[in-house]
This record gives sequence, structure tokens and C-alpha cells, in this order.
Amino acid sequence: MNLRHFWAFLVLLASTSAYGAGVDLNVSDDAARLSADFGLESNNLLFDGSWLHHQDKGDTFSLGGYLTGAAAPGPSPLQAALGLRYYYADYDGGSGESGSNLSLGGFVRYKLPQLDRVSVGADLFYAPSVLSFGDSDSLYEVGGRVGYEVIRDANVYLGWRRMKSDFDEDGDVMLDNGFHIGIRATF
Repeated sequence: MNLRHFWAFLVLLASTSAYGAGVDLNVSDDAARLSADFGLESNNLLFDGSWLHHQDKGDTFSLGGYLTGAAAPGPSPLQAALGLRYYYADYDGGSGESGSNLSLGGFVRYKLPQLDRVSVGADLFYAPSVLSFGDSDSLYEVGGRVGYEVIRDANVYLGWRRMKSDFDEDGDVMLDNGFHIGIRATF
């Protein structure tokens, strides 16, 4: 999968009966991640895609699909999603290995009622060896964020991410690890 095919898929997905689309960019000293997501108005489905570029580690692409909704009855500020995310990592270091993974996982988002512009969130995805292909034997991604809604459809946030893959020749490789700052806009 190259970058052109990846973005063509996202444009095609957005042209369906999408609503609630969002774009997110976060950066650290060594890495940048650009992602987009689209919800389908007929049900509680959310699709996303991202490109993570790390100066020393290479590129990691992902595509995901999730079932989303309120995690408690009524007008709950706690939203959750469960689903699948496909990763393709093209590692630049060591032996230059690449591989793909189909991970299981999800995320939660909570908007603090007392501070209606502040939100927190966390995500976790894991692909064991049975769902890993090519040179990759496993992968996991875990992260969290604290955001502030500057205007209704845009927020800034401080996040932390740890993404690690186990490759055949190079062993455990940290594809990204550390804090980042980001901006998210919704449409």
C-alpha cells in the first residue's frame, strides 16, 4: 500500500453517506501523524485512517472500523468504540523489514461535565502473532490524551503514544514512543 492508494481510499470513504468527519494532526520532535475519520449516518459505525511518519523508524499506515456509542444509558459524556484496525509498518532501520497486522481494540472519550471544554481519552490496539503478517510477529499501540475545545469544531490536545512491533530479524522495535501535541477539527 502506498500513500496515494491510502488517501484515495479515505476520499472514497468520505464520499459515501458520511457525517461527523474529522481531521487530526499531531507532532513530536521525531514523528508526525495525520489521520482522518468518517462516521456513517445510518448507524453507529466509524472508519478512520492514519499515516505516522517517524524520522528514524519509517512509516506506519492504519485503517480501522469501529462500532461506537455512549458507554452508559442516557446523555452520557462517555463515548466508546470497539473494532478492528489494520496496520502496515515499513520499518527503515535495521534490516528494513515491513509487515502488517490486524489488531483488535478500541478507544474511550470522556467530556468532563464540570469543564465542558475539557476532554480526556485513551485507546488500545493489539495484534497477536496469529493476526500478523509479513516480517511482523505482533504489534500494539496504546495512547492517551487531554484536550481543550478552543472553538466548537476544533480542539488542541496533549497526547502520549507508544507503538511497538516485533519483527522477525530486528526483534522488538518501538515505532513511536512519547508525548505529542495535536489539533483536531471536525466537520
